[in-house]
Amino acid sequence: AVTIWTDSREPVIARMRNFYGMLRVTDRLSDRGWIRELKHGPIRHGFQYLRSEEHDWPTSYYGPHSGIGTVLSTIAGPRRVAVIGLGSGTLAAWGRPGDTFRFYEINPAVEQVARTWFSFLKDSKARVEVVQGDARVQLENELSQGHSRDFDVIALDAFSGDAIPLHLLTAESGEIYKQHLAPGGCLLVHISNRSLDLEPVTRGLAAHSGWPAVLFASGPHEETGESSSHWVLITANSELLKHPAIAGRVSRWAQLAPIGWTDDFVSLWHVVRF
Repeated sequence: AVTIWTDSREPVIARMRNFYGMLRVTDRLSDRGWIRELKHGPIRHGFQYLRSEEHDWPTSYYGPHSGIGTVLSTIAGPRRVAVIGLGSGTLAAWGRPGDTFRFYEINPAVEQVARTWFSFLKDSKARVEVVQGDARVQLENELSQGHSRDFDVIALDAFSGDAIPLHLLTAESGEIYKQHLAPGGCLLVHISNRSLDLEPVTRGLAAHSGWPAVLFASGPHEETGESSSHWVLITANSELLKHPAIAGRVSRWAQLAPIGWTDDFVSLWHVVRF
């Protein structure tokens, strides 16, 4: 069950609690005007400017300087994009006419929040779909129904909290993503996390797939409403990796050996930030 309530004593538009925890929607005044923000516990999962001039900007971790923004700006359409993790729906702002953005979200309250208090999904120029349930299970079900090679981009955006879905970063999950990617497609993993360093895990995932991986580390940009973010691009598309817009923004890896997770063995010990 989902419980919704407001509290006039706090600057909160709505709060929702269910099995997955507490969601809060708040309005606050920023340097660029009023924004609406979604938080799951202490972790921000997107915000939207309330002024019409910036209402459809892809903000926070998804702006034009981010890894995901860089890649989406480079790929010609029409594009089929799968996004694991909905948040406020910010990535839908990158949708163009003819695109399909398909979000996978395990928490039903998140979709309710995204559709009720944010307008990224509604205002997107793309066709937007939201699939409820565990993303890996849903993707496996779609493969069993004959749906494969159907995405140009798969974006994994479920790892910003301190209790991450480990099963989405194992070698076995990587095989599922590869089967869903169209020829030349790419996997993007959002690894910005205050508690865990997931860079070596994504490098291990890339090593298992046999595909090259590059890191995009971008800083905050107040003029576009962007937060600092780290994204990893994994793809066999050499032409995409050579594109000047992508090659010019690649960052250096840290000096950490790749770590391979499997369904049989996952350890957080080597990725915890002390």
